[in-house]
Amino acid sequence: MRRAAIITAVLVALCVGASVAWWRTAGAVPTMYALTATRCDTLGTAHPDTRLEIRFRHSVQQTIVTEYLAVNAAADGFVLTGTKYRSYGVGLPFLPEEGTFRREGDDFVLTDMHRPLPSLRVGVGVGTELTLSTAQGSLALYRIYPAGTAVRIGIAPYRQVLAAMWRPQLLAE
Repeated sequence: MRRAAIITAVLVALCVGASVAWWRTAGAVPTMYALTATRCDTLGTAHPDTRLEIRFRHSVQQTIVTEYLAVNAAADGFVLTGTKYRSYGVGLPFLPEEGTFRREGDDFVLTDMHRPLPSLRVGVGVGTELTLSTAQGSLALYRIYPAGTAVRIGIAPYRQVLAAMWRPQLLAE
């Protein structure tokens, strides 16, 4: 009987030790996420300079817009580094002081931007085909969430993102 109690105590101690070690190491890894009021999806790890691409159909121009972002040096937010679009019009960046502006065939391209963004807020619209892509894969938000859904894209420790998969409000601002 005493032997069983010792074995149980040792196993519990090992489990607690392993949990604490995970919490302090892997659980602390910065992770990109897409959050709505009812759901949280991971987008992969967020190391400095990790790339994120947002692609959507502009609601007014009805042409594809691609925005290029990178995780900032502190791995706690994003930097908009460039954008590419076909129609030159409402709601699209064009100021030369924002970066290097050029034409690439039929597209307008703005690169060398450095616009810091702590997090991103996007909305799933009818026909916008909103998609997020990283080196670890793509997430077609328009196929997952209904039109009208507000989505926040951010970075948090993996343990918080994991908990938010069950209770999204844990990552709410």
